[in-house]
Amino acid sequence: MSAKNFTKDDIRKVYRHLLGRESDDAAEEHHFNKCSSLADLLESVFLSPECQLRMERAKSQNEKLISEPTQKKTSKTKIMIRTFAEYDNFIREFEDSYNNKKSHAEGMSFLWAHELDFASFMKQFGFKSIPDPFSCDYIKQELAYFEYLSGRKYSHKNEGLFLDVSQSLKLLSPYAQGYEATTYYWKSVINLLHVMKPLCGERVVEMGSGTGNLVELFSRLNCRVTAVEANASCCDLIKARCSASTFAPKIYCESFNIIENDEDVFDYILFESSFHHCDDPVKLLEILSGKISKKGKIILFNEPILPSFSRPWGVVRPDGESALQIRQKGWIEYGFREDYLSELLQRTGWSNFQKHAFPDTQPIYTAIKI
Repeated sequence: MSAKNFTKDDIRKVYRHLLGRESDDAAEEHHFNKCSSLADLLESVFLSPECQLRMERAKSQNEKLISEPTQKKTSKTKIMIRTFAEYDNFIREFEDSYNNKKSHAEGMSFLWAHELDFASFMKQFGFKSIPDPFSCDYIKQELAYFEYLSGRKYSHKNEGLFLDVSQSLKLLSPYAQGYEATTYYWKSVINLLHVMKPLCGERVVEMGSGTGNLVELFSRLNCRVTAVEANASCCDLIKARCSASTFAPKIYCESFNIIENDEDVFDYILFESSFHHCDDPVKLLEILSGKISKKGKIILFNEPILPSFSRPWGVVRPDGESALQIRQKGWIEYGFREDYLSELLQRTGWSNFQKHAFPDTQPIYTAIKI
C-alpha cells in the first residue's frame, strides 16, 4: 500500500480554506482514513454538504458569481489584495461576472483565491498594537479599521438581506438550495437541538434572526420566541413564516442592544452566524448576562470562532468572502479566537464555556450565567 501524500496538517489547511473553520480530531481521523491522496481529500471536502451549503448561502445572499481571474495563480498561491484600487477591482470583477451568469462554483473559487493583505492595509491605516483586547481603545480601533476597509460609517441598517418577501416564501432557505444543502443544514440543527434540549414554553431569543429558520422551528416547538433582526424585509418574512404558530414570536426590527429594554429573561440566547456582525461584543455580552434565566444558556452556532487567529478578535479574517462583504455591503465580519472568547464570556458574567464538537458540522459553543 503506497504512503499517503498528505498529512493531518494538510487536512487542517483544507478546512480553513474551504470551510472557514478548524477541523477537529474526529474529522481529521475520518479524512485520513478515507482519502488515499491529497486530491481525494480536496474533492471530499469540496463536495461535502457543508462546503456546498457555504456556496449556496453565498448565492442566496446575492453574492455575485464570477469567472476565473485573469491573473496567473497556482493552487498554492493566494492573489493578495494590497491597495484599495485592487480591492475595488476585485469587487467589480466579481459583480461583472455575475452579469455574465458564470457558475457559482467559479464564484466561490474566485473568492477563495483572493485574500486581503492585512499587513499592507494596517500600515496604510496606521494600525497600533493594543495589548488589552478588552479595552475601549481596542474596540474603537477595530471598528475604525472596519470602516476604513468598508469605506463608510458602520450602521446596523446595512446588515442583513434585502428580500422580496412573497418570492422568498416560495424559495425558502435551505430547501431551495437542494437536498445536500438541506441535509447538511438540518444535520447541524439536530446537533443544536441535542445541545439545547428545549422544552415547550421555554423562552428563546434569537439575536440576528435572518430569514427566520430557527425562529419558525422554535415557535413550532411551542417555545416562547423573541427575534431580534435589523433588516425590515427579514422581519416581514419571519412574521409570514410564523403566522400559524401557537406562540407567535415577538419581533424587534432593531440592532442587538434593543433586547436590554425587553421585560423578559430568557432560557436560551441564540446566535446563528450573527454574533460576528456585532460592533461591540463586550457591551452586548454584558447586556445579555442580565437577560438570562438562572439555568439559561448562551449559544454560538455557526460562528467564525477559531484557535488560530493572529489577534484575539476583530477584523482578523482576510479571506475573499469576508473582504467582499465588508466593502460591498458594509457588513462587519469579525472573527474570534477561542481563548479570547472564553475569557470575554467570563469577564462579562458567564461561566462553563464549552465547545461541542461534531465530526460533520461546525462546533457549537455554549456558556451559562455565573
